[in-house]
Amino acid sequence: MATSEATGLDLFITMATIWQKRVPPTLVDESPSTLTQILELSSAATGMSHSAMQQRLGLSQPEMSNIAKKLVTAGWIRSTRLEANRRVKLITATAAGRSLLSTLKTDLNAAKNPADASSGRPKERSRRLSRGKVRQQGGQIPFDLESCLPPDEDT
Repeated sequence: MATSEATGLDLFITMATIWQKRVPPTLVDESPSTLTQILELSSAATGMSHSAMQQRLGLSQPEMSNIAKKLVTAGWIRSTRLEANRRVKLITATAAGRSLLSTLKTDLNAAKNPADASSGRPKERSRRLSRGKVRQQGGQIPFDLESCLPPDEDT
């Protein structure tokens, strides 16, 4: 039986491999949490301002600008100035960015819960069986109706 440390390491390696396959080399060393949050926040119909996103993520202005430039270059977000106030940059996710986010979520969740991903159903919790009982398909214990009925009377 694998230890929880070995299982955790396997999961980490699997998730890191998925990340490296999906993310271009210029972004692979960026924080997965930061990048996915930027894509989430910018996927809203109205997008989000550069400064609001920077504050929400706890990034400095240079950090936010650097990551935003990389995401624009990768084609995952658009950064446009508002007509009403040219000082404000609006960040919106592109179709490619939204697609990538969806694919990443699916792949990473499948790696995290391999049994769930294959069946599309939540994993069943394991139950202890009484001595002598056999687990039926779907985790059900057989019900013996005959043992609950009164004995047959001969007429």
